[in-house]
Amino acid sequence: MLQEVIFAATSAPLVSSAIGYEVIFRDLQRCINDKTIPTGGLAFDADHAAAIMCFNIFISNDRILVESLKTLAKRLSEGSKGLIQPSIVTSAEELKKAIHDQQALSAKRKSNPDWVEEKSSR
Repeated sequence: MLQEVIFAATSAPLVSSAIGYEVIFRDLQRCINDKTIPTGGLAFDADHAAAIMCFNIFISNDRILVESLKTLAKRLSEGSKGLIQPSIVTSAEELKKAIHDQQALSAKRKSNPDWVEEKSSR
């Protein structure tokens, strides 16, 4: 049963599944090109990458992860027709701009009749 669930999750076109794998493949390709060994944090990077589906702003000082996430965030934005646009930031200045941009995006989403935002259960 578990094997079937894993197969279904990895073969389905789920963005949340694909994002983690994309980060792993990008890092492995970089390591092959640079003739280096992947770091032990690669699995954590894949988990963190999936977080861009849940959070509007992602802050990191890991240059390699940031580069991958910016590429994936752009694809996510294109795939959602601009309704999901995670901001990937590395500094306080970028964070300030991201907060402003996300507030504007929130207003855009609220005006879209097809957008359904999750309600907090608290």
